[in-house]
Amino acid sequence: MRTMNWSSQEIDQVWIKRCAVGILKHFSDVSSVNKRLRCRGFKFTSAYIVDKSILWCFDSKSEKDGFKRSQFFWDDHFSSVVNWSDSIIPQAKVAWIDIKGVPMCFWDQKLFTKLGWMIGEPLLVDE
Repeated sequence: MRTMNWSSQEIDQVWIKRCAVGILKHFSDVSSVNKRLRCRGFKFTSAYIVDKSILWCFDSKSEKDGFKRSQFFWDDHFSSVVNWSDSIIPQAKVAWIDIKGVPMCFWDQKLFTKLGWMIGEPLLVDE
């Protein structure tokens, strides 16, 4: 993902009109959607904001509106896509847990998922 930047001199309302927030159904789905969108010519930056929420900032409001209308791009991956609003309230925050000292013979997706459930809902298990 690219870093999201905008000019502090830019009027916030103009910037906000170019942004949308999507709620992921599964934590790891954003990269495939971003790749498909870029292949279709959309220009944007994206960033995880909290929980399973992704913020997209498109180059123009018309690109954002086109993305929202292209539900077939995101419907499999996102439960919803809405216009950005400062009234969006995060439900949770993502935390990465680094587990050390597990013998290789026990490395298994199920084990790490169980360990994750001891802290909260596991979103993604990575080796």
